[in-house]
Amino acid sequence: MTVKLDPKVAEAVMLKAGLEPLEVYENSKIPWKCKCMKCGKIVTPTLGSVRQGRGGCTFCGYKERIIPNKYLENEAVTIMLKAGLQPLMPYERSNSAWKCRCLQCGKLVLPQLQSIVRGSGCKFCADAEKGLKKQIPSKNAIALMLEAQLQPLEPYSGSAIPWKCKCLKCGNTISPTYSNVRKGGRCAYCAKSRIHAEDAVALMRSAGFEPLEPYNNSSSKWKCQCLICEKISSPTYGNVYMGVRCIHCSIISQHEKQKNDNDFVVSEMLMAFLKPLEPYKSARSKWKCECLKCGKIVHPKYNSIQQGKGGCEWCGGSRIEPEDAVKRMLESGLKPLENYPGSHEVWKCQCLKCKRIVNPSYHNVNAGSKGCVYCYPASFDLLKPAFIYLITNSNLNSHKIGIGNNKEKDRIQSFLKKEWVLFRMWQFDEGIAAKKTESEVFRIVRKELKLPIYLAKEDMPITGGHTETVDADLISLIELEKIVGEVIKGLKK
Repeated sequence: MTVKLDPKVAEAVMLKAGLEPLEVYENSKIPWKCKCMKCGKIVTPTLGSVRQGRGGCTFCGYKERIIPNKYLENEAVTIMLKAGLQPLMPYERSNSAWKCRCLQCGKLVLPQLQSIVRGSGCKFCADAEKGLKKQIPSKNAIALMLEAQLQPLEPYSGSAIPWKCKCLKCGNTISPTYSNVRKGGRCAYCAKSRIHAEDAVALMRSAGFEPLEPYNNSSSKWKCQCLICEKISSPTYGNVYMGVRCIHCSIISQHEKQKNDNDFVVSEMLMAFLKPLEPYKSARSKWKCECLKCGKIVHPKYNSIQQGKGGCEWCGGSRIEPEDAVKRMLESGLKPLENYPGSHEVWKCQCLKCKRIVNPSYHNVNAGSKGCVYCYPASFDLLKPAFIYLITNSNLNSHKIGIGNNKEKDRIQSFLKKEWVLFRMWQFDEGIAAKKTESEVFRIVRKELKLPIYLAKEDMPITGGHTETVDADLISLIELEKIVGEVIKGLKK
């Protein structure tokens, strides 16, 4: 068994390291709130890290480690000039973007000094050099274009640059890239993906449209008038080429089809034990029907019936008479203290076993939940001793508040194993007090301070708890500690 270090000995170790303790010593692994005797800032190292020579004041440590290794401005400027880069703003630090002008190509770049020291330079010059190395001979490029029935009309400039050519099949002038032709691309006019304006107009007229504005391209909306119903619409040339016709004519046709299929639709509703009480309108319209099982009037949609999701909501259990809901709650040992609010709403009840007030929902009780959190506690027991914890993670730049029963302190360990650090814990005789405190703290943090959830579920895949996190840049541990303390004090009044 590990023997706890004498608090006086522990305090002496911290004082020797230049740290003045501001709270009582607990153990060597818990962050210990101290004041740096050198810079006066508040820090929270652990005794264990200080004894191993790794802990101490993070602020003073930064100055000792980083500042001596920084380049002087004249040294930094000399390095950039040797790399062919003229700095245009004062030097800050080696890992910051530094606005410069390349002395070779004249373009503006934002390199880091540390990258230049490692051998990098102007990215534009580097890309151009790579491009020249990869560029194929001009005669080879011309040979490939001729093989694709394309006659180049200007010199070859590069694989990704449009190259003006004449199609030897249709005679049109186009500008494909060598890269696309090498991948199998051909003349856009021959492939029908591009068309002359007069040919586009002729196709639209043959499909029953009269264009009302000039042709732009195959994917742009084209204002036209239907030659059949005379209504205005804006189809694209590409869609009409693929067979799309006037939307207004299509709607009229669909309505006629639905009228003809009315008998079939009614027969499907009857098969679902629903008797229509009004004419069929459309698949997405509510349809007044009588349930042939329970006799109640319902309003399902035909498309829901087709998908197997619709039907009588009373028989399906999604709706219930208030008196039946009360009866179900009493059967589960819960006496409602207010009118039925709805299936998914909280319902104030009294547990007939322990006589405490609880707020379950009818939906959960009907699905099998016991309802009373006191008689049937879940993972967190409201009647047993509990705690609130405040932890932080510098790598994720986040703080987190949570609760747990004393028997579950292993949960804290699971966070510590994932580089979280415990800042403070508060003990409670009963879990219900811890739960109320946590709820009020998050009401202040989320509603009053408007601090959003900071981490995503993927950031905490093993421990979970991302919904209880805040951005460390928006609020400090000391501020969170103060909020929790004030809430605890307020609830005790």
